[in-house]
Amino acid sequence: LYLSLFRGREDHFAQQHDSGYCPVPKPLDSFFLGQHLAGDATFGMYVLTSSSCCHFFCVDIDIPKADLKPTDLADRGAKYACLGQRLRETIQTLTETLCVPRESLLSEETGGRGYHVWIFLREAVSGNSAVAFGAALKSHLAFEIEFFPKQGQLTPKRKLGNLVKLPLGVHRKYGAPSVFF
Repeated sequence: LYLSLFRGREDHFAQQHDSGYCPVPKPLDSFFLGQHLAGDATFGMYVLTSSSCCHFFCVDIDIPKADLKPTDLADRGAKYACLGQRLRETIQTLTETLCVPRESLLSEETGGRGYHVWIFLREAVSGNSAVAFGAALKSHLAFEIEFFPKQGQLTPKRKLGNLVKLPLGVHRKYGAPSVFF
């Protein structure tokens, strides 16, 4: 089920280290997923397929780096007190304004600075359509989010596109596992 929902680039995924990600030139499979779910490694998915399409979108809502010091990221209640309103507004905008069915959404506390809202699609869409949807979402919000995919097409300079950390793994920088709501 996990591999059917979190489908991105077919021939690469990325491994998270303390200082960032490194591409892994293999398909994500049940072996690597087992390592990820066990906390032995943490992986990310390149959102765009090799044909510049995507099967999901991801909204990333984080505590701004400038505001991190007063917030204990290990305290999920404190994190929610800081970001809960933004999370609720994002979900409300997705479901009420942009008409995304609630059953297409999955919310995750990332183990890092915030939350991901995953939007699963029945059929793959072009990266350009995804970027347009992300721009529409951002135009309705009064705060900053990151939206994945960030680019509409793969290019010679960006052969793999953007990636997002997969859920239910340990965030290597912060040492905490992610959890679904």
